[in-house]
Amino acid sequence: MRRLLVTGGGTGGHIYPALAVARAFLAGGAGRRVRFVGSRRGLEAQLVPAADVPFSALPIHGWRGKGPLQRLRFLAELGVALLGALGILLRERPGAVFATGSFASLPVLLAARLARRPIFLQEQNSVPGRVIRLFAGRARAVFIAYEEAAQQLPARARTLLTGNPLREEFVGLRRLPRAADAPRRLLVFGGSRGAHSLNAATAEALPLLAREFALEAVLQTGPAEHAAVAAALAPLAPAVTVAAYLDDMPARLAAADWVLCRAGAMTLAELTALGLPAVLVPFPHAVDDHQTANAQALVDAGAAVLIPDAELTGARLAETLAGLWR
Repeated sequence: MRRLLVTGGGTGGHIYPALAVARAFLAGGAGRRVRFVGSRRGLEAQLVPAADVPFSALPIHGWRGKGPLQRLRFLAELGVALLGALGILLRERPGAVFATGSFASLPVLLAARLARRPIFLQEQNSVPGRVIRLFAGRARAVFIAYEEAAQQLPARARTLLTGNPLREEFVGLRRLPRAADAPRRLLVFGGSRGAHSLNAATAEALPLLAREFALEAVLQTGPAEHAAVAAALAPLAPAVTVAAYLDDMPARLAAADWVLCRAGAMTLAELTALGLPAVLVPFPHAVDDHQTANAQALVDAGAAVLIPDAELTGARLAETLAGLWR
């Protein structure tokens, strides 16, 4: 097979694994071609061209949680996007379509069915998304990251437990060694925009932990709360670094001993690849509460501790980390 059509988008959790597969396919031999198809409104419209992967945009956006008028608009957009996807399939003539789910992949998968192109799916989470569930029974294979996902797909779905595809930056990455008497190194992040609950709890917990432990911490706050959190933690500088955004996350993860973060599928894949223990605070508004299910899989494996967002306080976080560090 020389040509592959890749689709998925909306969030990094759908885009990065799709990009990883696209790059691996291109690296597999001369003469191979890939085209990534996504929404012109999604993050993929910026990330995919920046990765030097050919990109085609469709006029489609999500429908979940919308009112009747928005749903009608979605159906109208879906019709236009389906015609666009059919045109791309006819021009590109791919040997197969690879999809990571989300609304952005829906018109492409519908077009693939109409054009009778083989479909391969990849589900990042322990709770499969709606689009993956819809097409799983018709796919040649569904690559899953969690065993639990297979139980929520049609019985005829052909699932393969593969884990999540990693970005190139994480392939072969190893954690930095740590001396027994070295400070404990904590990395905190809640996504590019930050997470208020993580910021607030960390700002309260670090001064408490510093009374008992030698520590170094890096906290990504997002731009909105950076100044306030930096001011609150200024007495702990330079042992504590507060940044609005970190653009060197692979290196930061490799340097950490512990991580406090959300429980997105790709974040957990990167933590697992590095063998990094974590305190996980699932995003409470995730679709189908899939982050809690993701986190529970690591908890069951003894690789993480879970604190619900509603229960996260500075005192609870300090107590949890102190118990792990003693």
